[in-house]
Amino acid sequence: MDLTPFAGILSDGQSHSVSVRVYNANHHFATTASLLLFLDHAARQVTGQVTKNSLLPSPTPGIQVQIDTVEGVTIGTVNIYSSRRFEVEGFVETSHGTVETSIEQTIHFSSEQEFNITSTSFAQNLNQRTRISSRTKTEAENDMDRTTTRQFDWPLTLSFSAAPRPDGFTGRTTIIRQEYTDRERLSQGDDSAFFREISSVVTPQDTLIVQGSTVIGREGQASSHQYFSRDSSGACYSRTINAELGLVTSIVDGERCVDK
Repeated sequence: MDLTPFAGILSDGQSHSVSVRVYNANHHFATTASLLLFLDHAARQVTGQVTKNSLLPSPTPGIQVQIDTVEGVTIGTVNIYSSRRFEVEGFVETSHGTVETSIEQTIHFSSEQEFNITSTSFAQNLNQRTRISSRTKTEAENDMDRTTTRQFDWPLTLSFSAAPRPDGFTGRTTIIRQEYTDRERLSQGDDSAFFREISSVVTPQDTLIVQGSTVIGREGQASSHQYFSRDSSGACYSRTINAELGLVTSIVDGERCVDK
């Protein structure tokens, strides 16, 4: 998150705490954050004020649970949806004049789960997605307005099943597709000055053969990672890595950079 509207407050010489909290994480959630600071080299201290802040302390998710058990078979869905939108505005008095910053951000989260459980088998499918759209506008004296827009997307699909096999074995299969995209565009005045795009897609899968609590073997283990980035300078990077049974089987470079 861009904390520029708070710059004047953070520079008042007092102690301040900037924290990241994961809503409803009841047990433990580890994360790493870095705070990036830009200094005014012509002033020992800047002042300012937050003029608008509509960010609420906690989300208010909607939860839909529809689980039914009939004759020992449990089937149903658990869905969670949450949307948030906020605006934060502030100004900083610097050595080169007043700098005003406004931020608009929208967050959409969804988690849709399906269950099918019997006395001998278990199946769960998850479709989860987080999307963030952010717009930061900076207005400074004797300078062009700057607008930065960023769009993040984290789709995740997961399928897990456990089913009996002959001779007392159980096959536990996990299939995952995890994606990440980040698109950024910077405009100065009415002109587009810079854009950047990054995407990463990982698709692992594996089946464990289990007897009791002991893993006897595995089958179908495979994984693929596709990474792509490009920007307005003409830079482009594309690499796909495929693996099976714990060994890299192929590496393909540059495929998505053709004609980019």
